[in-house]
Amino acid sequence: MKKVIIVHLEIKQESRESFMKETFSITSKSKEEIGCLEYNVLENCYSENKFMIYEVYENNKAFDDHKESEHYKKYISFVMPILAKEPVIEIY
Repeated sequence: MKKVIIVHLEIKQESRESFMKETFSITSKSKEEIGCLEYNVLENCYSENKFMIYEVYENNKAFDDHKESEHYKKYISFVMPILAKEPVIEIY
């Protein structure tokens, strides 16, 4: 069964440029993963500091493999300190 992840992020204004660079880096690396069917980053039309990451994986194993990847671990270490508030994560 497919696994869908939706992550809502709000970042600090001063971190916007570095966020964009790092986020699009992980996007391209994640799209290359076996089992990653879709990985998109969307920017909120009304707030330039709010984003949504939409991910689709073939199954739970593909998602688990993504969470164990070096680029994922690096991204989490990068993004957590620049968040304006806790992320909202939905898993389907």
